[in-house]
Amino acid sequence: MALRGLPKFREVLSLLAAIALLELLLGRIYTRVAIFLPLSGFASAVAEALSFAGFFLYNLTALLLAAAYGLLIWELWQKTQAHGARAMLLGPGALLALAVATGVSTSAYLTLAIAFVFLGMLAMLTVRTAVDHRAHTPSWLVAGFLATFLAGGYYTLGIIYAQLAGTTPPRNVVDAYDVGEAAAVAVAIIAFAGVLVPVWAANRSRSPASPLLPLCVGATLAALFSAIFLANPGVTSALARWALGFDLLYPWPLYAFGLFAAAATVLSGLRGPLPRRIGLGLLFCFVAGFELKLALQYLEAALGLLLLFSPAVGALLEE
Repeated sequence: MALRGLPKFREVLSLLAAIALLELLLGRIYTRVAIFLPLSGFASAVAEALSFAGFFLYNLTALLLAAAYGLLIWELWQKTQAHGARAMLLGPGALLALAVATGVSTSAYLTLAIAFVFLGMLAMLTVRTAVDHRAHTPSWLVAGFLATFLAGGYYTLGIIYAQLAGTTPPRNVVDAYDVGEAAAVAVAIIAFAGVLVPVWAANRSRSPASPLLPLCVGATLAALFSAIFLANPGVTSALARWALGFDLLYPWPLYAFGLFAAAATVLSGLRGPLPRRIGLGLLFCFVAGFELKLALQYLEAALGLLLLFSPAVGALLEE
């Protein structure tokens, strides 16, 4: 049964992608940068207004995520007849319900439950991708995301458990964080070298100029990151940790190239030649960050993984 006047999942998704990216820039990056800026007078008023805009964008992102998940579940329910397939919607539904519950409770047990549901969805998507040949997702890209979020999830669970028990996290929890950070950078590079470059090579004769804009945008962002890092490594590391969860443990050129690769791949998915689901999926995973702390980040990461690895969800963008 269709509901007249109800927006489509793909329509909400386009708006959500733009707002989520703005929320990252203003809500998680700019508000941290403003701490280090000695502002006064008009500049201080502008900074305060931008900080408020970041707070507004955070709440708007949360509302749009809730709407996107609701529409996603509704549209897949309408198109799926088998009870087994409909049971797969329990993961997104449970994640959304728990995320909404965090709005009225700050219990660590809720965060623990969200982390377990997210890891369960990750395992489910990994298994389905391995056995479903319609996914057309390279196995090494799946392995990269699996390593990233498993390591990050183990770290998150270890920290929460230590807080609840009143103890210090064991060393292997910290080591898992380091492994996950390396895997997160590798995923961006793998997506660029293993997914985007072969597509560019195949389409070279038909659209020779298509790589220019993504390459230029990626190179600009990488150069900007490099300049900021070389000017003040300490502040850059703090901002990276607050915004996306990266400690910048490894040589900075790896992160610069990872940023270049991520930007070029996402932009190529949004404007071609890659499928749009890949561009949006990678965008939501990258915006969520590596260290998932907030319910909003879990929703963004899970939505990105669904777009990347679920053929049924990807098909909703093509209707």
